[in-house]
Amino acid sequence: MTWAQNLSPDAWANLLRSGHEQLASASTDAERLSLHDSLLTWWNDALEAGLGQHPALALLEGKLALPTAGRGDEWVRVISWNVELTDRTQRYGGFILAADGKGQTHITPLQQSRRSKAWTPQGRVQPDDWPGAIYYDVILTHHRKTPYYTLLGWDGADALVTQKIVEPLHIKRGRIRFGDRTLIGPDGTTSRIILTYADDAVVALRHEPASKRIVMDHLSPFAPHLKGVRSFYGPDMSYDALVWRKGHWLYEPDVEVADPNIKAPYNAPPSTRRRRG
Repeated sequence: MTWAQNLSPDAWANLLRSGHEQLASASTDAERLSLHDSLLTWWNDALEAGLGQHPALALLEGKLALPTAGRGDEWVRVISWNVELTDRTQRYGGFILAADGKGQTHITPLQQSRRSKAWTPQGRVQPDDWPGAIYYDVILTHHRKTPYYTLLGWDGADALVTQKIVEPLHIKRGRIRFGDRTLIGPDGTTSRIILTYADDAVVALRHEPASKRIVMDHLSPFAPHLKGVRSFYGPDMSYDALVWRKGHWLYEPDVEVADPNIKAPYNAPPSTRRRRG
């Protein structure tokens, strides 16, 4: 830090809020990318200065995703945002803050990879080789007193498809990696579950704490001959779930959903260019 090294947490929060507001209203890709680069630097310095657990962070609510879970040695916060470019591709920024078990917080920058352009169901992902997503929820569960973390994410992908992601997050002494194999999906053990669907569809993916499950729309092609073409997939009015049992999320198809407002908590980033449904 140079000029900003003496900023208070409130000043940092105001600077970041202004930066995200400017990003949302930017009119060119060059302006968006320049602001995005500035925000990556400002966030890193602000978090090093202690903003991640300061009440001033509330000034950023609604400007980007800031979910948190746990207390004490199990505490974690996930910070993420996106930049949507004119060609409808995405740039992402993010940080994960996690307690290290020694009374300190470990800050991990998420560096979007230019090599890994898309999420895949298998394989672990390191923070410096991250395909990118906005994480709108972080779920903390336990098995035999061991904490397990799971992220729910949104990826704008491109002009044809959008994705939602169930992403196990492994944390050990404050250090992280993506893709811990705690998911038993419809095809067996997997590193993550990815819902890929038509760009203009609205798809539910949410946590129901009381039921210890993650509920999601079941996706089908709009017509039988479009099977396998994900840009023509959307909800078919049925639901699947992942239920937490003995340290794993177990896939259950065709579950009953009593809440008629399942689509209400839809947490996608604002955009003037992408239809959200």
